[in-house]
Amino acid sequence: TTLFSDLGMPFEVQIRTWEMHRTAEYGIAAHWMYKEGRTRQDELDTKLAWLRQLVDYDSDANSTKEYVDNVRHDFFSDYVFVLTPNGEIIDLPLGSTPVDFAYRIHSNVGNHTQHAKVNGALVKLDCKLKTHDVVEIITNPQAAPSRDWLNFVKTSQAKAKIKQWFKKANREENIVRGKEMLADAARRQGQKLADLTKAELCKPLLKRFSMNEMDDIYAAIGYGGITTGQALHKLMEARRKVQREEELARKLEEQEHAPAKSFDANGRAVIVKGEANMVVRFAQCCSPLPGDEIFGYITRGRGVSIHSRNCPNAAALLADADRIIDVSWADGESAKFPVTIHIVASERVGLLMDISQMLMNMKININLVNAKPVEDGTMIEATMGFQVQNAEHLDSIIKNLMKINGVKSVSRVRSV
Repeated sequence: TTLFSDLGMPFEVQIRTWEMHRTAEYGIAAHWMYKEGRTRQDELDTKLAWLRQLVDYDSDANSTKEYVDNVRHDFFSDYVFVLTPNGEIIDLPLGSTPVDFAYRIHSNVGNHTQHAKVNGALVKLDCKLKTHDVVEIITNPQAAPSRDWLNFVKTSQAKAKIKQWFKKANREENIVRGKEMLADAARRQGQKLADLTKAELCKPLLKRFSMNEMDDIYAAIGYGGITTGQALHKLMEARRKVQREEELARKLEEQEHAPAKSFDANGRAVIVKGEANMVVRFAQCCSPLPGDEIFGYITRGRGVSIHSRNCPNAAALLADADRIIDVSWADGESAKFPVTIHIVASERVGLLMDISQMLMNMKININLVNAKPVEDGTMIEATMGFQVQNAEHLDSIIKNLMKINGVKSVSRVRSV
């Protein structure tokens, strides 16, 4: 309460019993220890026990994060205070069960727990304990932990001891179970476990969890030490890395073995057998197109001239065998090549407009037009120039021109 002095100054007065003082200053555990007559040595023993528990957590934890989470969870959450049948106080995190209590007493008690009594009545092993409960564990040498316990135990100590029991007691069973679990998880991702567990893919996973072989991983999954998600993520990550490396190696190999291209002044490419980066030019006497059979003619001072096998000058050039070199079209060639065509058609109004419109529809840019009447004006001859991608492209254009009303013939001009 607050009082005022004779000078009008307020001051606070607290009236406590010794028990009230201990409870306010040191908490409910200190109050219970006083009631039970515990000494400073008892308090020291309790603190040493907690320190030993911290060491146990460190040895049982799979990672630093798990260790920190364990300590934070057990030592900084709310507690319940329950009693053994002999009246010993056991502090447990709020929400703890008889199984947590059993493992707090001793790992052997926990591992052989069969039944539990709370305040003299049998209870389920997953029931939540409350402060003041008197808990008795009934053990059986033949009893063993259940995997279901991992779903409801509260303390990290109990979880670690249960996992440890399964790890040691049923390794072969855990290996089979863990492998099946990982295979099922892989199938849900559209993967085959056999494809993910090749030797080179397993190394990062084994290193991550400090294990020697995949059976160790399977066993850990089987007893709950590693999740299928953790293992699968690491395996798929390793597989993607290997696939990227294989793809890069394949591309480098293709580049290494790919024939060297030679280009003309307009960036059009051919492959000159046995040579790289030769100066080449496409002969205007035949204007060869990709798809045409071609040969190379070594000129004096102007590199290699590329001719079509149907070139008007082919016979004369091929006779000089020492200057002939094998050439071929480069794969994936996307450059444009000039071509000239000759059209014969019946004279009519709108003929040239129809021809021009058709070429525009095929996205052909006309760069040469020369038309004149023949045969007393009843026919017309037209020469047109444009660029195409290859011989097949030109054939498609010729076929469409032949469909125009009045067109009699369309042919490629080999020389201008």
